[in-house]
Amino acid sequence: MNGYGPRRDYHGAYIAVIMKMLDAIDKGESPTIMGDGSEAFDFVAVEDCGLANLCAMKADTTDSYYNVGTGKRTSLKELAELLIEITGCDKPIKYAPRSQATLVRNRIGCPKKASAEIGFTATLDLREGLKRLIEWRANHKAEVVARRKAVGLSE
Repeated sequence: MNGYGPRRDYHGAYIAVIMKMLDAIDKGESPTIMGDGSEAFDFVAVEDCGLANLCAMKADTTDSYYNVGTGKRTSLKELAELLIEITGCDKPIKYAPRSQATLVRNRIGCPKKASAEIGFTATLDLREGLKRLIEWRANHKAEVVARRKAVGLSE
């Protein structure tokens, strides 16, 4: 699963995809997808990750592992289209060759065990979660710049 939301870092191939697309849109550029955009992931808002932790703390189960996700498949192309729509970006998606071999092309979790055993179900849909993230970024521009600089990305 791919967690996203305020204060997420830029480390990791999958963690940063939303932030990198938003950075490009903020600069008036096209969001870039490495590959054809068919790779798909389960994007889960940090608020839901926090909710999953609360559910786990309250549950009677111990020593178990759960998928914390929505169980919904979103391709990178669908993600970029959604970000373009929400932000009002007037640039088309840019496709680039993969710079390295991608080990995972689809990662969609099954949340049934988490629902049954700890009572966790993701509540925030991707559109609303992205709207909240975009609003947070708009209100915390200096923090976004500082996080980019911390990993060696330019403004």
